[in-house]
Amino acid sequence: MERDVRCDHLNIMTIDFSATRWHEITSIIDHVLEQPEDKQLDYLKSLCDKNKSLYEEIEALLLAEKNALTFLSRPAAELVTSLMSITGDTVAGGSFAQNLEGLDIGSYTLCEELGRGGMGVVYRAERREGEFEQQVAIKLLSHYDNNKNSLIDRFKREQRLLASLIHPNIAQLYDAGLTAEGQPYFVMEYVSGQPFNEYCQKNNLSVDARLRLLQQVIDALSYAHSHLIVHRDIKHSNILVTEQGHVKLLDFGIAKLLSESEPDNLTRTGENIMTPGFAAPEQLQNRTITIATDIYQLGLVAYELLTNRQVFRDRAASLAELVKMICEEDPSLPSSVISRKAIFQTSTKAKKSDSIVQSLSELEIKRLGKKLKGDVDAIILKMLRNRPEDRYVSMLAVKDDIEAYFEKRPIAAQNASLVYQGKKFVTRHWRSLSAVTMFIMLLAVYAVTVTYQADEISRALKVSQLETEKANKVSDFLVSVFKAADPTVAGLESVTAQTLLERGEERIEQELAQFPEIQAHMLSLFGEIYFSQSKLDNSTSFVERSLQKQRNFPEKNEKSLADTLTLLASVYTYSGKYKDAEPLFEESLGIYKKLLSKDELSQSVAYAETLALYGEFKYYTADYDEAKKYLVEAIDILSPLANGQHEELATALNNLAVLQHTEGKFDSAKKNMQQAIEIQKNILGEEHSYYAVHLTNFAIMLTDMELLDDAERLAQQALELQTQILKSNHIDIAETYRTLGVIFHRRGQLEKAERYIREAIAIRSRAVSDHTMPTAIDYMWLGAVLQDLQKYQEADVFYRDMIKIFREKTNSNDTIGRALCQIASLAFAQDNIEKAEKTYAEALRIMADGGMRKTFAQVGYGRVLLAQDKADEAEFLVRLALQKRSEKFPAKHSMIAEVQVLLGLILHQQEKNSEALSLLQKGVKELAGRELFKYGNQHQLLKQGQIALAILSANP
Repeated sequence: MERDVRCDHLNIMTIDFSATRWHEITSIIDHVLEQPEDKQLDYLKSLCDKNKSLYEEIEALLLAEKNALTFLSRPAAELVTSLMSITGDTVAGGSFAQNLEGLDIGSYTLCEELGRGGMGVVYRAERREGEFEQQVAIKLLSHYDNNKNSLIDRFKREQRLLASLIHPNIAQLYDAGLTAEGQPYFVMEYVSGQPFNEYCQKNNLSVDARLRLLQQVIDALSYAHSHLIVHRDIKHSNILVTEQGHVKLLDFGIAKLLSESEPDNLTRTGENIMTPGFAAPEQLQNRTITIATDIYQLGLVAYELLTNRQVFRDRAASLAELVKMICEEDPSLPSSVISRKAIFQTSTKAKKSDSIVQSLSELEIKRLGKKLKGDVDAIILKMLRNRPEDRYVSMLAVKDDIEAYFEKRPIAAQNASLVYQGKKFVTRHWRSLSAVTMFIMLLAVYAVTVTYQADEISRALKVSQLETEKANKVSDFLVSVFKAADPTVAGLESVTAQTLLERGEERIEQELAQFPEIQAHMLSLFGEIYFSQSKLDNSTSFVERSLQKQRNFPEKNEKSLADTLTLLASVYTYSGKYKDAEPLFEESLGIYKKLLSKDELSQSVAYAETLALYGEFKYYTADYDEAKKYLVEAIDILSPLANGQHEELATALNNLAVLQHTEGKFDSAKKNMQQAIEIQKNILGEEHSYYAVHLTNFAIMLTDMELLDDAERLAQQALELQTQILKSNHIDIAETYRTLGVIFHRRGQLEKAERYIREAIAIRSRAVSDHTMPTAIDYMWLGAVLQDLQKYQEADVFYRDMIKIFREKTNSNDTIGRALCQIASLAFAQDNIEKAEKTYAEALRIMADGGMRKTFAQVGYGRVLLAQDKADEAEFLVRLALQKRSEKFPAKHSMIAEVQVLLGLILHQQEKNSEALSLLQKGVKELAGRELFKYGNQHQLLKQGQIALAILSANP
């Protein structure tokens, strides 16, 4: 029996069919498909009149095909699966004929099937463990080998790499693993949307609108390529569009995992499980997969998106013929395949009608063809060149040409002839041309093109050549890094994202030395990656080197320089290097103001983002007025853009809310925080690390409002997300651990609070080598917990480190004064009245009047004066504190009740018993049931208040 059936000279298929049987089936199918669909089965009966088994096999194949577009759009593995199911064979991994709804996988329960195909089946799933709800999509694979250890290692390696892709147009991969039965699965972001082509057809989008959507896909792919990741399986079903018009790209890297685990008897291309109609020539020929592969596949998607026809559909009659055409021929022009003639010629071969194109009038078809003819044709065909080196060098180059098309500028895919340049000039400036001066203007266009614009064109060509050279070098560099990571080349058993980074580091200085612009760009990119991983020392090293190189360029790219300055300033801010950060922010803002007009600044996202980050820096240094100024300016710029749906706007609102919370403006803070969270949810979804940061900040705010149940729920939700997404030493996780520690401290669960805050300190120390302001805050809270546990000596150590960091990192007297209050509180707990009085007095002296933080000094010093029988001096200070706290906190807040008890004790000592009784009744009632007031200075105050209240109640 012949078992190896091949398509021409290309080794692309290995199917368990005899060659004779296979050719018999395909020859009959070709004739059957030429018949009208409603007559195909009758015609088949006539051909197979005496061969019942042959009829049943082909009938089953035809029925299966009705559920797909054509062989062009189905995964090759699925085609093979269909054929094998006819003969009774099965694919490794089993089938999914059964309904798996209700099955538990990890922490999730499968709820409903979303779709199925040759790769497997996708279910919507819900989390069944933990304290928060979460919807995800789980893909169960139907094809895999039986080497479980190999699968586990590969899944862990790739999942870490792919989970690092955090982009608003990329559906995030959360996890990958094996079921108890050894079935591979992926846990992904759940996206409610339609496939790319279906969305465009349903909404009857214009050519320009479709290209605008395509740009979102380009942005996502460009981001992935910059992080050294290619997609490899771009098709309509992997691109969903939500009701709001947001594109989400699915299944990043899954094609690679499948190709490594697919059994040998399936259709494959060495590295990819391919969808024939969306495969690049190099995939079919088992050559290296690069960025150019994604560009080709996106070209296939764009071709169908604009014409409602698949590439080569008007010529390919079989899979073998399709493969040969992809590898050897150029596609028809998009503008040519939408004509009535083309539709008529291919209508007998099409299994489904091109309803949108066929519904157009002859005039509308001509207009559509004219719209595509020229630039759009050129862009699509350049993406679909057979040889990878003849395609665009990067996704950014594709985007640049699409933008040039929209702006009626010359595109790189066209020959830059004088006639073409002149046409573009006329198109852009047609309003200035009248009928009387048309001929003169056309001559002027020619003259300008030849003379006045000669130098400009020459310079543009030089820039274009430089950009092409840069892009080619970046592409070569990334490909070389990937090849070095190929186990078959390098003999490696495990390749991780960190391995790729380290390999890239080693080669940046050596291989890119002659290309300083590319070298600087790659250094900044690596620095940004390390920054996102919270490896601040590594990030600092890379970005500093990038900035140094850019400063030495003879001709500086000012925009790139400003971006690098902002990035390094942010790294310095998080590293606690505040004195180094500020001049970089100032320089970056200065460049924007020099490059852009006032109107351009008011619409610049990059400028607004720098303002917001500078405002965050000012908050960290406790310069609250300046922080508010920059944050408000950033919000004013970003709010009108994109209907306020900007990630940068969410960040700015979050930071403003944190600032308002610090100032005690809880209503405004809560409103801005809720708006920030809503924006982040709309853009990034609820399973994103940035969303978790906002939840943590909101939890901090709710803690101060003493809504502890809600605060703990949000903080736990944030921690759950962060531990799934981020590495264990990420500073965002440190913030959440500290937040939970503070919540447990407020609940009086001191041992638990201590554990959480110590973990926050440990995480931060691993992430940052230098002490930062957040580190000092960690020390302050740990000192407070240790103080309540009566571990006075250890508390003193942390308080000393705390005040040292504050004095080094900030000039804010309010911040330093608040730290002094903690030190004075410890002295008071140890009955060191003299030190407590002196330290509280210093805090009162330096802190600004009217601020919330000063009330800590007023209350603390009031207690010291009361202990010294100086009630008259204490009363004035404590009344100021009561007035301020009553303005900011809810009536039953412990911060108010604490002052009520203290003032009641002071008035009782002064024998002002009526007012004292009223205050003590309110304050003691609120504090009596609070766990925190069973410890330390709080307990002592409550106990004194209860005794005084008993005395006054007995003798009013």
